[in-house]
Amino acid sequence: MLIKNENDAGSGQNEKNAPQSDLSGLRILLVDDVETNRMIFKILLAKTGIVVDEADSGKAALDMFAGSPEGYYDAVFMDIQMPEMDGFETTRCLREMPRQDARKTPVVAMTADAYEDMEESGRTEMNGYLAKPVDINEMKNLLNELLRNC
Repeated sequence: MLIKNENDAGSGQNEKNAPQSDLSGLRILLVDDVETNRMIFKILLAKTGIVVDEADSGKAALDMFAGSPEGYYDAVFMDIQMPEMDGFETTRCLREMPRQDARKTPVVAMTADAYEDMEESGRTEMNGYLAKPVDINEMKNLLNELLRNC
């Protein structure tokens, strides 16, 4: 399962940890080869007012990013385990694009293989990391933090 329900017992979230910023109107590129994961993530993010564009592969994500106007995406949520081109390779290719936003747009790694992928994400210029199942409040807090530091 990709998303951990924000009301799950033991989530450790309380009002003090809840995101403070309004995220509505942000545009995120969600990259995941599993359609069910994209659907769940998009539904939950829709409640925040965030606009989600979906890519089902690393190549599709690169094509979408390259074909968008500069600054179009506020962040990229990147699945790590994908066939053909994994999230690390996709991020490397994105960072090498000859445009300013390719270096600045936050890329968040998403994976179930916590420790090993977290180490690799730091070497590929990813800006953050979320373990699956993703806790929706943790995701909102990370997004707030990343966008505040851009």
